[in-house]
Amino acid sequence: MWLALVAVTALLLWNKRQGDIQDAKLRGAAITALLQAHTASTLNAIDNALLDLARTLERERPGRHDRRFRDEMDRRVSTMPYVHALYVIGPDGEIQHDSNYPRAPEVSLADQHYFRQYLQADPPETAVSGPLWSRSGSGWVVTVTRRIGSGAGFRGVSVASIQLEYFSRLYEEVGLREEGDILLFHRNGKLLAQYPGTFGRVGESYAHLPLFKDYLTQAGWGAALTPAAVASYPRLVNYAALEGVPLVVARMQNMTKQLAAWQTLAIASGVGLSLLLAAILFGLRRYMHARLERRRRQDRILQMEKMEALGQLTGSLAHDFRNILGILATNIALIRRLGTGDARIQAALDRAVRAVDNGAAITQRLMSFGRKRHLQVACWDLNAAVPAVLPLLENAAGSQCKVVFEPGKGSHLCRLDRTQLDTALINLVVNARHAIEGQGLITVQTSNIATSDLHLPADVLRKQSVCVTVRDNGKGMTQEVRQHALEPFFTTKGEEGTGLGLAQVCAFMQQLGGDIAIESQVGVGTAVHLCFPACALDAESAEGAAPQSQNETRGKQHPAAGCGPHLPAG
Repeated sequence: MWLALVAVTALLLWNKRQGDIQDAKLRGAAITALLQAHTASTLNAIDNALLDLARTLERERPGRHDRRFRDEMDRRVSTMPYVHALYVIGPDGEIQHDSNYPRAPEVSLADQHYFRQYLQADPPETAVSGPLWSRSGSGWVVTVTRRIGSGAGFRGVSVASIQLEYFSRLYEEVGLREEGDILLFHRNGKLLAQYPGTFGRVGESYAHLPLFKDYLTQAGWGAALTPAAVASYPRLVNYAALEGVPLVVARMQNMTKQLAAWQTLAIASGVGLSLLLAAILFGLRRYMHARLERRRRQDRILQMEKMEALGQLTGSLAHDFRNILGILATNIALIRRLGTGDARIQAALDRAVRAVDNGAAITQRLMSFGRKRHLQVACWDLNAAVPAVLPLLENAAGSQCKVVFEPGKGSHLCRLDRTQLDTALINLVVNARHAIEGQGLITVQTSNIATSDLHLPADVLRKQSVCVTVRDNGKGMTQEVRQHALEPFFTTKGEEGTGLGLAQVCAFMQQLGGDIAIESQVGVGTAVHLCFPACALDAESAEGAAPQSQNETRGKQHPAAGCGPHLPAG
């Protein structure tokens, strides 16, 4: 859904951008069409005036700088404010008539291209020059010319000089400064006029621009968006070439300004979509966490039900087996009282007694799954309780393994049964010793660790816990072994193991209201965490405090308890 929303938003933004560009193209096209028509009208009026002058000269042939003819030129200049001067160049290139005479200097124009082109065969009837720097000092001008006489009767050229500042003033009067630059080019790429005067320099060639290299070669008018890679900024170019005249009117808009509102909308949309994605990911994370928690709870309930059924079965079998052992023990005692001097019979009786004792111990461990033991619960400081059992742990670890105790900082008061704690730690150290091949290290740590770090069930996470961890650097457990490690009768030791050690520890933690978690990685080692309910007693009254109600923990199981590993491998 989010990707679909992104696609729809991108489509809407693309359409909005294309719409803004199209609006800018239409506005630019209207302006360039207006300026094209105005420029064409101006040049047409000039050409008509030059045609009248040429016909008058062919008909009357006045003398050089004739006063009456000059007055006629002055009258025409007064009706055309865009014309700076009208003058006539004779066949030799010298000025014959000039509306600015005698103010204008007497110079030869025989070298000017707009004159020399009429000395060639088949010259154009009208022509507009490129930008020229006036020899009279009036600045940049462009000339419009017409031939006087035809064929071999060439009598010179009539010329109208237009100051390029006129077009700049005209563009200024249009009042489009904030809309972009208005430009007038010669078809050869040289700049004739501009407003507001920020594009370039008059008289310089810009034939390298895409306007002349690409756009005008395809069509005489149109619009194109020049990317920022080509120009200093993305700009929209509207252009229109004048028909029959080598001039091009162009309008260039800075699309950075034109698309500023669109860019703001695009940024806001991006931020909104990012926030929505963050919200979706957060919700998905919460959903997956809740789903995982439900799965863990279901697994623990199934495990608890399996343990309950298994406990009832083993309790029943252990009860019958204990009765049989009782009969055996009674008869062995009777035989011993009857007495016999045979040493072989006495040795056999001793072996039978040891077998009965071992069977009774196994029966007692089996019955712990059928009914809960009577616990003596009190508040203890783990930093004081664990060192007391360290000598037993060192013996259980053997000579190949070193046991190190690392007490945590701060208070570590929790509710526990000291005897069962000692038994649990011994079981864990024995398992750690079997997991270590050769010499190794077994570390016992205490901490007020946050149970959230152990991925325990939610009802356990809501409680404050104090943990003791037995960590080894042995071979570690596989995922399959870790999943079954807390089940009774599951063992990886073959005939040497009973599979009751970890199961007994798990049953103890269940009855106490705590929890057990296993971390393991093959080739790295295993850590078993025992998390006891925290106790609010002060440190001074912790050790040796009166036990809690014994009936409170007798025969009860933690609501969410179930012996099963809670941590992923590693």
